[in-house]
Amino acid sequence: PAFVYTARMLSFLPLPLVPVLMNLVTIAVVFFLGRRLYDEERGLWAALLLAVCPVTWFISQKIWIDNMLVMMVTVSMAAIMHAAERGRVSAYALAGATFGLAFLSKVAAILIFLPLVVLAFQRDERGLSVAKVAAFAIPAAVMVGWWELTLKAYNGVWSPSAFPNPSV
Repeated sequence: PAFVYTARMLSFLPLPLVPVLMNLVTIAVVFFLGRRLYDEERGLWAALLLAVCPVTWFISQKIWIDNMLVMMVTVSMAAIMHAAERGRVSAYALAGATFGLAFLSKVAAILIFLPLVVLAFQRDERGLSVAKVAAFAIPAAVMVGWWELTLKAYNGVWSPSAFPNPSV
């Protein structure tokens, strides 16, 4: 549902421009990640490779949910890196919310959860406390749980299938 709400929120823009803007945000965040993980030159190279990638060019020209998925997974990585470097509980809550939005973009975002945990574990010099883990988990669980409960209540399934059964 996140793409639909985002498109509605940005309804003052032509709808085909929304995926293009998401692609541009992804390129900027990849530069940020590359710079923070390595150095500015590698960040620029990573951003350049993403900017000339034919797959991202293709999906940014279509109104697909995949644009938002790629953007929100990248933003989730940046948010958890920011949280780990700051070591603040509030930053972990923001990272949890961005992960929740990534999941609401597309269920496949769940695959980024383990890399987020590893990145936080490696980067947080003060260590992961119960408060930091809870601050990440609560916003993510509320966002994901709300959507999953809605799906169960209205469709009778916890997660939609790409191949729905007409008898259900």
